[in-house]
Amino acid sequence: SREWGGQRNMAGRPQAPRWRPARNLLAWAAALCVLSQLGPAFLGLKLRSSNGRQLSKLQRHANGAAEVEVEEVTIEMKEPLDGKVGVAIQSGRRTVSRLAHKDASSLGWRVGDVIIEVNGASVKDNEAVKAAVGLALQAQKASGEAMRFRVKRKKVPVDTSRGMLRMTPGTGGALTMSMVELTQSLLGDFQVVIFIEGTLKDPQSNLSASAIKALLETGLAFKAVDCLDEQYNPGVRAAIEELSGEHALPQLFAGGRRLGNGHAVEELQSSGQLAELLRSLGAVEAR
Repeated sequence: SREWGGQRNMAGRPQAPRWRPARNLLAWAAALCVLSQLGPAFLGLKLRSSNGRQLSKLQRHANGAAEVEVEEVTIEMKEPLDGKVGVAIQSGRRTVSRLAHKDASSLGWRVGDVIIEVNGASVKDNEAVKAAVGLALQAQKASGEAMRFRVKRKKVPVDTSRGMLRMTPGTGGALTMSMVELTQSLLGDFQVVIFIEGTLKDPQSNLSASAIKALLETGLAFKAVDCLDEQYNPGVRAAIEELSGEHALPQLFAGGRRLGNGHAVEELQSSGQLAELLRSLGAVEAR
């Protein structure tokens, strides 16, 4: 029987439905249980992830995303980057929000890193980070002692595939971070990335074609980004020029480090050093 009746009184007019507490309380309890499981995801609220991209809680819940695995990493800086550490820290947190220097990525910094120690001293908040960094810079200047940072970061699964990457969904919406920052984040997520003209199947320059051939011959996994694709990768060529210091394409990066342009890739391959160098920077066999 229905809990809410469509009943009529003696005059034939509809009367207010009767409330049957026991069953309705059970129904509300069940509904609250479901809502507690969904939480803010039920409302489709958006969160800003550690690397600045926006993710829908509802999508994450629907996809059944597993809990993120975290690892601790030590970053050693033998000398400052233009007198500084080279990263920007998110207000009110110890989290790296931006790589402020083009060489910060090659030293090991990643967007989203949470700083927990500076030269062995624990830091609990931004003020402690600033104070500890100031002391570390002074010590480095006085004695040449390397600065050491301990950070927590999301553990990125090792990618063993080869393929093309797109930097954006291609819808033309505004980015929540600059293309330079997005590129730096990408270089932290994949061991080997080459920025080319065209695609792996249809390169649009001889140098891109020869660099792709050299990487395929190593047998290692890598990703490629088409710098001519302004729909999905708007402004990526300018970002690569800023990070590499030259306009030429392709540009190869491994372990967050720039290895060089197409001519450099050809030289490394002809000397037999390319595969060994890529492996030393974290490249793995393709599967």
